Amino acid sequence: MTRQSSHKPGLRGQQTKPEQYGQSAGRAKPYNLSHPVTGLTVLSGLLTAYSFSQLNQVFIWGAFAPLFIAVLKGGQLLPANRKKAKQDYKTAACQGAKTGALFGAVIGLCLFNWMVAGAARFTGNSSLYGWIAYLLSTVILAISFALLVATISLVVLRRRTTGTDKNLRFVFLNALAVASLYCLWESALCSVSSGFPWFNFIAGLPLAKNIYLIQPTSLTGQSGLSFMVILINFLLAECLLNKSWQLGLLSLGNIFLYFCIGYGMLQAVNKRAVTPVIKIALLSENISPATKWDDHTGNALAQRLLDLSKKAAQAKPGLALWSESAIPWTYSKNDDLVNAILQNTASAHITHLLGINTATADMRIVHNSVYSILPDAQVIGRYDKQTLLSVIEDSFLGLAMPFRSSDGFMAVSSKENSPLPTPYGQAGILICNESTDPKLAYKAVQKGAQFLCNLSNDGWFSHTYLMPMHFYHARLRAVSCRKDLAINSNMGYCGLIQASGAIQLKQKSAAPRVYQVDVSPNQIKPFISRYPHLPLYFYALLLLTVLCIPFTAIKKGI
Repeated sequence: MTRQSSHKPGLRGQQTKPEQYGQSAGRAKPYNLSHPVTGLTVLSGLLTAYSFSQLNQVFIWGAFAPLFIAVLKGGQLLPANRKKAKQDYKTAACQGAKTGALFGAVIGLCLFNWMVAGAARFTGNSSLYGWIAYLLSTVILAISFALLVATISLVVLRRRTTGTDKNLRFVFLNALAVASLYCLWESALCSVSSGFPWFNFIAGLPLAKNIYLIQPTSLTGQSGLSFMVILINFLLAECLLNKSWQLGLLSLGNIFLYFCIGYGMLQAVNKRAVTPVIKIALLSENISPATKWDDHTGNALAQRLLDLSKKAAQAKPGLALWSESAIPWTYSKNDDLVNAILQNTASAHITHLLGINTATADMRIVHNSVYSILPDAQVIGRYDKQTLLSVIEDSFLGLAMPFRSSDGFMAVSSKENSPLPTPYGQAGILICNESTDPKLAYKAVQKGAQFLCNLSNDGWFSHTYLMPMHFYHARLRAVSCRKDLAINSNMGYCGLIQASGAIQLKQKSAAPRVYQVDVSPNQIKPFISRYPHLPLYFYALLLLTVLCIPFTAIKKGI
Protein backbone atom coordinates (compact mmCIF):
# COMPACT_ATOMS: atom_id res chain seq x y z
CA MET A 1 0.00 0.00 0.00
CA THR A 2 1.35 3.45 -0.89
CA ARG A 3 2.11 5.51 2.19
CA GLN A 4 0.84 9.08 2.24
CA SER A 5 2.50 12.16 3.64
CA SER A 6 1.08 15.56 4.49
CA HIS A 7 4.31 17.09 3.23
CA LYS A 8 4.06 18.14 -0.45
CA PRO A 9 6.67 16.41 -2.65
CA GLY A 10 9.32 18.86 -3.71
CA LEU A 11 12.73 19.19 -5.21
CA ARG A 12 16.09 20.07 -3.79
CA GLY A 13 16.11 21.74 -0.41
CA GLN A 14 12.86 20.21 0.89
CA GLN A 15 12.67 17.60 3.63
CA THR A 16 10.72 14.48 2.82
CA LYS A 17 9.35 11.95 5.22
CA PRO A 18 10.84 8.50 4.77
CA GLU A 19 7.39 6.95 4.72
CA GLN A 20 6.59 8.67 1.44
CA TYR A 21 9.07 6.50 -0.40
CA GLY A 22 8.44 3.24 1.42
CA GLN A 23 11.33 3.56 3.86
CA SER A 24 9.29 2.66 6.93
CA ALA A 25 10.16 -0.32 9.07
CA GLY A 26 7.04 -2.13 7.88
CA ARG A 27 7.14 -4.60 5.04
CA ALA A 28 6.37 -3.00 1.67
CA LYS A 29 3.47 -4.33 -0.30
CA PRO A 30 4.59 -5.82 -3.63
CA TYR A 31 4.02 -3.43 -6.50
CA ASN A 32 1.30 -4.27 -9.00
CA LEU A 33 0.14 -2.46 -12.09
CA SER A 34 -2.69 -0.50 -10.50
CA HIS A 35 -5.54 0.89 -12.57
CA PRO A 36 -4.22 4.50 -12.65
CA VAL A 37 -0.82 3.34 -13.89
CA THR A 38 -2.44 1.14 -16.54
CA GLY A 39 -4.62 4.06 -17.62
CA LEU A 40 -1.57 6.31 -17.95
CA THR A 41 0.21 3.70 -20.06
CA VAL A 42 -2.77 3.23 -22.38
CA LEU A 43 -3.21 7.00 -22.67
CA SER A 44 0.44 7.41 -23.58
CA GLY A 45 0.19 4.68 -26.21
CA LEU A 46 -2.86 6.32 -27.77
CA LEU A 47 -1.25 9.78 -27.79
CA THR A 48 1.96 8.41 -29.29
CA ALA A 49 0.10 6.47 -31.98
CA TYR A 50 -1.92 9.57 -32.84
CA SER A 51 1.19 11.76 -32.96
CA PHE A 52 2.83 9.33 -35.39
CA SER A 53 -0.14 8.65 -37.62
CA GLN A 54 -0.88 12.37 -37.96
CA LEU A 55 2.75 13.49 -37.70
CA ASN A 56 1.61 15.91 -35.01
CA GLN A 57 4.60 18.02 -34.01
CA VAL A 58 2.78 19.43 -30.94
CA PHE A 59 1.36 16.31 -29.28
CA ILE A 60 4.65 14.41 -29.59
CA TRP A 61 6.23 16.71 -26.97
CA GLY A 62 3.91 15.21 -24.35
CA ALA A 63 2.87 11.85 -25.79
CA PHE A 64 5.46 9.84 -23.82
CA ALA A 65 4.95 11.78 -20.58
CA PRO A 66 2.11 9.59 -19.20
CA LEU A 67 4.30 6.52 -19.79
CA PHE A 68 7.14 8.07 -17.81
CA ILE A 69 4.76 9.12 -15.04
CA ALA A 70 3.62 5.49 -14.84
CA VAL A 71 7.24 4.34 -14.59
CA LEU A 72 8.09 6.95 -11.96
CA LYS A 73 5.00 6.09 -9.93
CA GLY A 74 5.95 2.45 -10.06
CA GLY A 75 9.40 3.29 -8.75
CA GLN A 76 7.94 5.24 -5.82
CA LEU A 77 5.94 2.23 -4.69
CA LEU A 78 9.08 0.15 -4.25
CA PRO A 79 10.93 0.25 -0.93
CA ALA A 80 14.26 2.08 -1.09
CA ASN A 81 15.99 -0.56 1.02
CA ARG A 82 19.50 -1.37 -0.11
CA LYS A 83 19.45 -4.66 1.75
CA LYS A 84 16.78 -5.79 -0.69
CA ALA A 85 18.21 -3.96 -3.68
CA LYS A 86 18.50 -7.10 -5.82
CA GLN A 87 14.85 -7.96 -5.23
CA ASP A 88 13.81 -4.35 -5.87
CA TYR A 89 15.62 -4.25 -9.20
CA LYS A 90 14.03 -7.53 -10.26
CA THR A 91 10.56 -6.27 -9.32
CA ALA A 92 11.14 -2.94 -11.06
CA ALA A 93 12.33 -4.65 -14.23
CA CYS A 94 9.33 -7.00 -14.29
CA GLN A 95 6.79 -4.25 -13.75
CA GLY A 96 8.60 -2.00 -16.23
CA ALA A 97 8.44 -4.79 -18.79
CA LYS A 98 4.68 -5.14 -18.26
CA THR A 99 4.20 -1.39 -18.64
CA GLY A 100 6.36 -1.29 -21.77
CA ALA A 101 4.59 -4.28 -23.30
CA LEU A 102 1.20 -2.64 -22.77
CA PHE A 103 2.49 0.63 -24.25
CA GLY A 104 3.91 -1.13 -27.31
CA ALA A 105 0.79 -3.25 -27.78
CA VAL A 106 -1.46 -0.17 -27.82
CA ILE A 107 0.76 1.52 -30.41
CA GLY A 108 0.94 -1.63 -32.54
CA LEU A 109 -2.81 -2.17 -32.50
CA CYS A 110 -3.34 1.44 -33.58
CA LEU A 111 -0.61 1.74 -36.21
CA PHE A 112 -0.35 -1.71 -37.81
CA ASN A 113 -4.02 -2.24 -38.74
CA TRP A 114 -3.25 -1.24 -42.34
CA MET A 115 -1.64 -4.68 -42.76
CA VAL A 116 -4.98 -6.49 -42.80
CA ALA A 117 -6.33 -4.84 -45.95
CA GLY A 118 -2.85 -4.29 -47.40
CA ALA A 119 -1.93 -7.96 -47.35
CA ALA A 120 -5.24 -8.88 -48.99
CA ARG A 121 -4.51 -6.46 -51.85
CA PHE A 122 -0.90 -7.61 -52.06
CA THR A 123 -1.62 -11.34 -52.30
CA GLY A 124 -5.02 -11.19 -53.94
CA ASN A 125 -6.27 -13.65 -51.32
CA SER A 126 -8.10 -13.36 -48.01
CA SER A 127 -6.94 -11.13 -45.18
CA LEU A 128 -5.48 -14.09 -43.25
CA TYR A 129 -1.90 -13.06 -44.06
CA GLY A 130 -2.74 -9.54 -42.94
CA TRP A 131 -4.12 -10.63 -39.58
CA ILE A 132 -1.07 -12.79 -38.93
CA ALA A 133 1.28 -9.91 -39.82
CA TYR A 134 -0.80 -7.44 -37.78
CA LEU A 135 -0.82 -9.48 -34.59
CA LEU A 136 2.76 -10.71 -34.93
CA SER A 137 4.08 -7.18 -35.54
CA THR A 138 2.16 -5.91 -32.52
CA VAL A 139 3.66 -8.63 -30.33
CA ILE A 140 7.18 -7.84 -31.58
CA LEU A 141 6.74 -4.12 -30.90
CA ALA A 142 5.34 -4.90 -27.44
CA ILE A 143 8.37 -7.05 -26.63
CA SER A 144 10.72 -4.32 -27.88
CA PHE A 145 9.13 -1.68 -25.67
CA ALA A 146 9.03 -4.12 -22.76
CA LEU A 147 12.83 -4.38 -22.91
CA LEU A 148 13.20 -0.61 -23.20
CA VAL A 149 10.87 0.36 -20.36
CA ALA A 150 12.25 -2.38 -18.11
CA THR A 151 15.70 -0.84 -18.52
CA ILE A 152 14.33 2.66 -17.92
CA SER A 153 12.70 1.39 -14.73
CA LEU A 154 16.08 0.17 -13.51
CA VAL A 155 17.59 3.59 -14.22
CA VAL A 156 14.80 5.24 -12.23
CA LEU A 157 15.17 2.85 -9.28
CA ARG A 158 18.97 3.22 -9.30
CA ARG A 159 18.56 6.96 -8.80
CA ARG A 160 16.07 6.47 -5.96
CA THR A 161 18.31 4.07 -4.04
CA THR A 162 21.08 6.68 -4.11
CA GLY A 163 18.84 9.33 -2.62
CA THR A 164 18.88 11.69 -5.62
CA ASP A 165 15.31 11.34 -6.86
CA LYS A 166 14.22 14.80 -5.68
CA ASN A 167 17.35 16.73 -6.61
CA LEU A 168 16.75 19.06 -9.55
CA ARG A 169 20.25 18.51 -10.89
CA PHE A 170 19.86 14.75 -10.88
CA VAL A 171 16.34 14.90 -12.28
CA PHE A 172 17.79 16.61 -15.36
CA LEU A 173 20.72 14.21 -15.55
CA ASN A 174 18.33 11.30 -15.28
CA ALA A 175 16.30 12.74 -18.15
CA LEU A 176 19.51 12.84 -20.20
CA ALA A 177 20.15 9.20 -19.33
CA VAL A 178 16.66 8.09 -20.36
CA ALA A 179 16.86 10.08 -23.62
CA SER A 180 20.25 8.52 -24.39
CA LEU A 181 18.95 5.06 -23.59
CA TYR A 182 15.96 5.56 -25.88
CA CYS A 183 18.18 6.67 -28.79
CA LEU A 184 20.42 3.62 -28.38
CA TRP A 185 17.36 1.35 -28.28
CA GLU A 186 15.87 3.13 -31.30
CA SER A 187 19.06 2.68 -33.31
CA ALA A 188 19.29 -1.00 -32.38
CA LEU A 189 15.65 -1.60 -33.33
CA CYS A 190 16.11 0.09 -36.70
CA SER A 191 19.25 -1.95 -37.39
CA VAL A 192 17.77 -5.37 -36.62
CA SER A 193 14.51 -4.59 -38.44
CA SER A 194 15.92 -2.91 -41.55
CA GLY A 195 13.78 -5.15 -43.75
CA PHE A 196 10.67 -4.23 -41.74
CA PRO A 197 10.56 -0.41 -41.98
CA TRP A 198 7.28 -0.17 -40.02
CA PHE A 199 9.37 -0.93 -36.91
CA ASN A 200 11.46 2.21 -37.49
CA PHE A 201 9.92 3.85 -34.47
CA ILE A 202 11.64 7.26 -34.62
CA ALA A 203 10.30 9.30 -31.68
CA GLY A 204 11.26 12.59 -33.33
CA LEU A 205 9.75 11.84 -36.76
CA PRO A 206 6.69 14.12 -36.25
CA LEU A 207 9.12 17.04 -35.91
CA ALA A 208 9.99 16.52 -39.59
CA LYS A 209 7.03 18.77 -40.34
CA ASN A 210 8.88 21.73 -38.79
CA ILE A 211 11.64 23.16 -40.96
CA TYR A 212 13.44 24.75 -38.00
CA LEU A 213 13.45 21.75 -35.67
CA ILE A 214 14.95 19.41 -38.27
CA GLN A 215 17.99 21.56 -39.07
CA PRO A 216 20.26 20.04 -36.38
CA THR A 217 19.89 16.62 -38.04
CA SER A 218 22.82 17.55 -40.32
CA LEU A 219 24.90 17.28 -37.12
CA THR A 220 23.09 14.66 -35.06
CA GLY A 221 21.06 12.67 -37.58
CA GLN A 222 17.47 11.73 -36.84
CA SER A 223 18.45 10.49 -33.37
CA GLY A 224 18.92 14.10 -32.32
CA LEU A 225 15.19 14.67 -32.80
CA SER A 226 14.33 11.62 -30.73
CA PHE A 227 16.75 12.68 -28.00
CA MET A 228 15.02 16.04 -27.63
CA VAL A 229 11.51 14.54 -27.71
CA ILE A 230 12.27 11.97 -25.00
CA LEU A 231 14.21 14.50 -22.91
CA ILE A 232 11.30 16.94 -22.87
CA ASN A 233 8.74 14.21 -22.24
CA PHE A 234 10.67 12.90 -19.24
CA LEU A 235 11.12 16.40 -17.80
CA LEU A 236 7.40 17.04 -18.30
CA ALA A 237 6.58 13.81 -16.47
CA GLU A 238 8.78 14.86 -13.54
CA CYS A 239 7.23 18.34 -13.65
CA LEU A 240 3.68 17.00 -13.37
CA LEU A 241 4.56 14.38 -10.78
CA ASN A 242 6.48 16.79 -8.55
CA LYS A 243 4.37 19.87 -9.37
CA SER A 244 7.61 21.74 -10.08
CA TRP A 245 7.47 25.01 -12.00
CA GLN A 246 11.28 24.87 -12.33
CA LEU A 247 11.06 21.70 -14.41
CA GLY A 248 8.28 23.23 -16.48
CA LEU A 249 10.49 26.21 -17.31
CA LEU A 250 13.40 23.90 -18.01
CA SER A 251 11.30 21.95 -20.52
CA LEU A 252 10.11 25.08 -22.33
CA GLY A 253 13.60 26.55 -22.24
CA ASN A 254 15.09 23.48 -23.92
CA ILE A 255 12.47 23.56 -26.68
CA PHE A 256 13.06 27.28 -27.26
CA LEU A 257 16.85 26.82 -27.34
CA TYR A 258 16.54 23.93 -29.79
CA PHE A 259 14.26 26.03 -32.01
CA CYS A 260 16.75 28.93 -31.96
CA ILE A 261 19.60 26.61 -32.95
CA GLY A 262 17.52 25.32 -35.86
CA TYR A 263 16.59 28.85 -36.90
CA GLY A 264 20.23 29.91 -36.93
CA MET A 265 21.28 26.87 -38.94
CA LEU A 266 18.55 27.47 -41.52
CA GLN A 267 19.67 31.06 -42.00
CA ALA A 268 23.22 29.86 -42.54
CA VAL A 269 22.10 27.30 -45.13
CA ASN A 270 20.01 29.87 -47.01
CA LYS A 271 23.04 32.17 -47.32
CA ARG A 272 25.07 29.61 -49.23
CA ALA A 273 25.84 30.28 -52.88
CA VAL A 274 23.27 28.84 -55.27
CA THR A 275 24.63 26.22 -57.65
CA PRO A 276 23.42 25.71 -61.26
CA VAL A 277 19.97 24.18 -61.45
CA ILE A 278 18.97 20.90 -63.11
CA LYS A 279 15.43 20.56 -64.37
CA ILE A 280 14.04 17.12 -63.54
CA ALA A 281 10.73 15.75 -64.81
CA LEU A 282 8.94 13.37 -62.44
CA LEU A 283 6.96 10.89 -64.52
CA SER A 284 4.30 9.46 -62.25
CA GLU A 285 2.32 6.74 -63.99
CA ASN A 286 0.00 6.13 -61.01
CA ILE A 287 -0.78 2.54 -61.96
CA SER A 288 -2.17 0.37 -59.19
CA PRO A 289 0.52 -2.11 -58.12
CA ALA A 290 -2.17 -4.79 -58.10
CA THR A 291 -2.62 -4.33 -61.85
CA LYS A 292 -1.13 -7.21 -63.80
CA TRP A 293 0.56 -6.57 -67.12
CA ASP A 294 -0.82 -9.19 -69.51
CA ASP A 295 -2.31 -9.52 -72.99
CA HIS A 296 -5.46 -7.70 -71.89
CA THR A 297 -3.88 -4.73 -70.10
CA GLY A 298 -0.36 -4.51 -71.53
CA ASN A 299 -1.03 -2.22 -74.52
CA ALA A 300 -3.01 0.33 -72.48
CA LEU A 301 -0.46 0.42 -69.69
CA ALA A 302 2.44 0.75 -72.11
CA GLN A 303 0.66 3.59 -73.87
CA ARG A 304 0.31 5.40 -70.53
CA LEU A 305 4.10 5.34 -70.11
CA LEU A 306 4.65 6.45 -73.70
CA ASP A 307 2.27 9.38 -73.23
CA LEU A 308 4.17 10.43 -70.13
CA SER A 309 7.46 10.36 -72.03
CA LYS A 310 5.95 12.61 -74.74
CA LYS A 311 4.77 15.12 -72.14
CA ALA A 312 8.19 15.09 -70.53
CA ALA A 313 9.85 15.77 -73.91
CA GLN A 314 7.71 18.89 -74.30
CA ALA A 315 9.03 20.27 -70.99
CA LYS A 316 12.64 19.59 -72.08
CA PRO A 317 14.14 18.73 -68.68
CA GLY A 318 17.68 17.48 -68.25
CA LEU A 319 16.61 14.33 -66.40
CA ALA A 320 13.49 12.18 -66.34
CA LEU A 321 12.91 10.39 -63.02
CA TRP A 322 10.54 7.43 -63.08
CA SER A 323 9.04 5.59 -60.11
CA GLU A 324 10.16 2.26 -58.66
CA SER A 325 9.77 -0.59 -61.19
CA ALA A 326 7.86 1.68 -63.55
CA ILE A 327 8.48 -1.02 -66.12
CA PRO A 328 7.76 -4.24 -64.19
CA TRP A 329 10.04 -6.64 -66.03
CA THR A 330 13.77 -7.05 -66.55
CA TYR A 331 15.87 -4.68 -68.63
CA SER A 332 17.01 -5.65 -72.10
CA LYS A 333 18.88 -3.50 -74.59
CA ASN A 334 16.34 -4.53 -77.22
CA ASP A 335 13.25 -3.92 -75.10
CA ASP A 336 10.56 -2.40 -77.34
CA LEU A 337 8.94 -0.25 -74.64
CA VAL A 338 12.23 1.13 -73.31
CA ASN A 339 13.40 1.99 -76.83
CA ALA A 340 10.08 3.63 -77.68
CA ILE A 341 10.32 5.82 -74.56
CA LEU A 342 13.89 6.81 -75.43
CA GLN A 343 12.86 7.59 -78.99
CA ASN A 344 10.10 9.89 -77.74
CA THR A 345 12.57 11.93 -75.69
CA ALA A 346 15.70 11.74 -77.87
CA SER A 347 15.11 15.12 -79.53
CA ALA A 348 14.84 16.77 -76.08
CA HIS A 349 18.19 15.19 -75.03
CA ILE A 350 16.75 13.73 -71.82
CA THR A 351 18.69 11.33 -69.60
CA HIS A 352 16.43 8.79 -67.89
CA LEU A 353 16.64 7.39 -64.38
CA LEU A 354 14.41 4.43 -65.07
CA GLY A 355 13.01 1.97 -62.53
CA ILE A 356 13.18 -1.50 -64.08
CA ASN A 357 14.32 -4.91 -62.82
CA THR A 358 17.56 -6.71 -63.67
CA ALA A 359 17.72 -10.42 -64.43
CA THR A 360 19.98 -12.82 -62.55
CA ALA A 361 21.15 -16.36 -63.28
CA ASP A 362 18.06 -17.59 -61.46
CA MET A 363 15.02 -16.68 -63.55
CA ARG A 364 12.85 -16.39 -60.42
CA ILE A 365 15.14 -13.83 -58.77
CA VAL A 366 15.70 -10.25 -59.93
CA HIS A 367 17.39 -7.05 -58.83
CA ASN A 368 15.10 -4.09 -58.08
CA SER A 369 17.09 -1.60 -60.14
CA VAL A 370 17.37 1.94 -61.44
CA TYR A 371 19.20 2.55 -64.73
CA SER A 372 20.85 5.76 -65.87
CA ILE A 373 20.28 5.89 -69.63
CA LEU A 374 21.62 8.65 -71.88
CA PRO A 375 19.56 10.14 -74.77
CA ASP A 376 21.39 7.85 -77.21
CA ALA A 377 20.20 4.77 -75.24
CA GLN A 378 23.61 4.14 -73.66
CA VAL A 379 23.42 2.75 -70.12
CA ILE A 380 26.02 4.52 -67.99
CA GLY A 381 25.08 3.22 -64.56
CA ARG A 382 22.85 0.93 -62.52
CA TYR A 383 21.80 0.92 -58.90
CA ASP A 384 20.28 -2.14 -57.23
CA LYS A 385 18.15 -1.89 -54.12
CA GLN A 386 20.17 -2.79 -51.01
CA THR A 387 17.59 -3.00 -48.23
CA LEU A 388 14.85 -5.36 -49.39
CA LEU A 389 11.44 -5.66 -47.76
CA SER A 390 11.55 -8.88 -45.78
CA VAL A 391 8.81 -11.44 -46.53
CA ILE A 392 7.70 -9.26 -49.47
CA GLU A 393 10.76 -8.84 -51.71
CA ASP A 394 13.03 -11.23 -49.88
CA SER A 395 12.28 -14.33 -47.82
CA PHE A 396 12.69 -14.18 -44.04
CA LEU A 397 13.40 -17.42 -42.22
CA GLY A 398 12.21 -19.19 -45.35
CA LEU A 399 8.90 -17.31 -45.38
CA ALA A 400 7.66 -15.15 -48.24
CA MET A 401 4.29 -13.58 -48.97
CA PRO A 402 2.97 -14.46 -52.45
CA PHE A 403 2.88 -11.37 -54.66
CA ARG A 404 -0.10 -11.65 -56.99
CA SER A 405 1.15 -9.28 -59.69
CA SER A 406 4.73 -10.55 -60.03
CA ASP A 407 4.22 -14.29 -60.57
CA GLY A 408 6.29 -15.24 -57.54
CA PHE A 409 9.45 -13.26 -58.33
CA MET A 410 11.79 -12.43 -55.43
CA ALA A 411 14.49 -9.78 -55.29
CA VAL A 412 18.12 -9.86 -54.24
CA SER A 413 20.56 -7.07 -53.44
CA SER A 414 23.97 -6.66 -55.10
CA LYS A 415 27.12 -4.56 -55.03
CA GLU A 416 25.72 -2.08 -57.57
CA ASN A 417 25.10 0.61 -54.96
CA SER A 418 27.14 3.62 -56.04
CA PRO A 419 25.51 6.93 -57.05
CA LEU A 420 24.36 6.96 -60.65
CA PRO A 421 26.36 9.12 -63.06
CA THR A 422 24.40 11.62 -65.12
CA PRO A 423 25.50 14.51 -67.36
CA TYR A 424 24.49 16.83 -64.52
CA GLY A 425 26.15 15.21 -61.52
CA GLN A 426 26.06 12.11 -59.34
CA ALA A 427 22.56 11.00 -58.28
CA GLY A 428 22.30 9.17 -54.97
CA ILE A 429 19.49 6.62 -55.30
CA LEU A 430 17.10 5.42 -52.60
CA ILE A 431 14.42 2.90 -53.60
CA CYS A 432 11.17 2.78 -51.63
CA ASN A 433 11.82 1.94 -47.94
CA GLU A 434 15.50 2.83 -48.30
CA SER A 435 14.50 6.43 -47.60
CA THR A 436 13.84 5.35 -43.99
CA ASP A 437 17.45 4.14 -43.59
CA PRO A 438 19.80 7.11 -43.08
CA LYS A 439 22.91 4.93 -43.44
CA LEU A 440 22.23 4.40 -47.14
CA ALA A 441 21.86 8.13 -47.77
CA TYR A 442 25.09 8.84 -45.85
CA LYS A 443 26.94 6.23 -47.91
CA ALA A 444 25.68 7.85 -51.11
CA VAL A 445 27.00 11.22 -49.96
CA GLN A 446 30.33 9.68 -48.96
CA LYS A 447 30.61 8.22 -52.46
CA GLY A 448 30.05 11.59 -54.10
CA ALA A 449 26.29 12.00 -54.53
CA GLN A 450 25.43 15.61 -55.39
CA PHE A 451 21.66 15.19 -55.13
CA LEU A 452 19.30 12.41 -54.07
CA CYS A 453 16.44 10.63 -55.82
CA ASN A 454 13.84 8.46 -54.10
CA LEU A 455 11.86 6.13 -56.38
CA SER A 456 8.95 4.38 -54.73
CA ASN A 457 5.60 2.68 -55.06
CA ASP A 458 3.13 3.66 -52.34
CA GLY A 459 0.16 2.02 -54.02
CA TRP A 460 -0.15 -0.77 -51.46
CA PHE A 461 -0.87 1.71 -48.67
CA SER A 462 -1.95 4.82 -50.57
CA HIS A 463 -4.82 5.54 -48.17
CA THR A 464 -2.88 5.14 -44.93
CA TYR A 465 -0.68 7.32 -42.74
CA LEU A 466 2.39 5.60 -44.25
CA MET A 467 2.20 7.67 -47.43
CA PRO A 468 2.85 11.11 -45.85
CA MET A 469 5.25 9.46 -43.39
CA HIS A 470 7.29 8.24 -46.36
CA PHE A 471 7.54 11.80 -47.68
CA TYR A 472 8.74 13.19 -44.35
CA HIS A 473 11.31 10.45 -43.94
CA ALA A 474 12.65 11.71 -47.26
CA ARG A 475 12.67 15.23 -45.86
CA LEU A 476 14.93 14.09 -43.03
CA ARG A 477 17.30 12.53 -45.56
CA ALA A 478 17.45 15.77 -47.55
CA VAL A 479 18.28 17.92 -44.51
CA SER A 480 20.67 15.51 -42.79
CA CYS A 481 22.61 15.03 -46.06
CA ARG A 482 22.19 18.67 -47.17
CA LYS A 483 21.16 17.47 -50.62
CA ASP A 484 18.15 18.34 -52.74
CA LEU A 485 15.97 15.23 -52.91
CA ALA A 486 13.53 14.49 -55.74
CA ILE A 487 10.88 11.91 -54.88
CA ASN A 488 8.68 10.08 -57.38
CA SER A 489 6.22 7.69 -55.79
CA ASN A 490 3.65 5.79 -57.80
CA MET A 491 0.23 6.61 -56.27
CA GLY A 492 2.01 8.56 -53.54
CA TYR A 493 3.56 11.97 -53.05
CA CYS A 494 5.87 13.33 -55.71
CA GLY A 495 7.95 16.44 -55.33
CA LEU A 496 11.21 18.02 -54.32
CA ILE A 497 12.70 18.74 -50.91
CA GLN A 498 15.58 21.18 -50.93
CA ALA A 499 18.77 20.73 -48.91
CA SER A 500 17.42 23.32 -46.47
CA GLY A 501 14.28 21.27 -45.89
CA ALA A 502 12.09 23.67 -47.85
CA ILE A 503 9.45 21.80 -49.83
CA GLN A 504 9.46 23.01 -53.42
CA LEU A 505 6.74 20.58 -54.52
CA LYS A 506 4.53 18.01 -52.81
CA GLN A 507 1.76 16.61 -54.98
CA LYS A 508 -0.16 13.39 -55.44
CA SER A 509 -2.69 12.37 -58.04
CA ALA A 510 -4.69 9.35 -59.13
CA ALA A 511 -4.09 10.16 -62.80
CA PRO A 512 -0.83 10.02 -64.79
CA ARG A 513 1.11 13.23 -64.22
CA VAL A 514 4.40 14.86 -65.16
CA TYR A 515 5.82 17.25 -62.58
CA GLN A 516 8.87 19.43 -63.07
CA VAL A 517 11.25 20.41 -60.29
CA ASP A 518 14.55 22.30 -60.05
CA VAL A 519 17.49 20.59 -58.34
CA SER A 520 20.70 22.29 -57.22
CA PRO A 521 23.55 19.74 -56.95
CA ASN A 522 26.26 20.39 -54.37
CA GLN A 523 29.45 18.85 -53.00
CA ILE A 524 28.58 19.35 -49.31
CA LYS A 525 29.35 16.47 -46.96
CA PRO A 526 27.71 17.38 -43.64
CA PHE A 527 29.09 16.26 -40.29
CA ILE A 528 26.64 13.38 -39.77
CA SER A 529 27.37 11.87 -43.20
CA ARG A 530 31.10 11.74 -42.34
CA TYR A 531 30.67 10.49 -38.78
CA PRO A 532 27.31 8.65 -38.75
CA HIS A 533 28.08 6.61 -35.60
CA LEU A 534 29.40 9.45 -33.46
CA PRO A 535 26.00 10.42 -31.95
CA LEU A 536 25.53 6.83 -30.73
CA TYR A 537 28.94 6.89 -29.06
CA PHE A 538 27.95 10.15 -27.42
CA TYR A 539 24.67 8.71 -26.11
CA ALA A 540 26.43 5.65 -24.74
CA LEU A 541 29.07 7.79 -23.00
CA LEU A 542 26.43 10.15 -21.62
CA LEU A 543 24.37 7.26 -20.27
CA LEU A 544 27.34 5.64 -18.54
CA THR A 545 28.49 8.97 -17.12
CA VAL A 546 25.08 9.82 -15.66
CA LEU A 547 24.70 6.37 -14.14
CA CYS A 548 27.99 6.83 -12.31
CA ILE A 549 27.22 10.32 -10.98
CA PRO A 550 24.86 9.46 -8.06
CA PHE A 551 27.41 7.26 -6.26
CA THR A 552 30.14 9.84 -6.75
CA ALA A 553 27.82 12.56 -5.54
CA ILE A 554 26.91 10.65 -2.38
CA LYS A 555 30.57 10.13 -1.49
CA LYS A 556 31.10 13.87 -1.76
CA GLY A 557 28.07 14.56 0.37
CA ILE A 558 26.17 16.43 -2.29
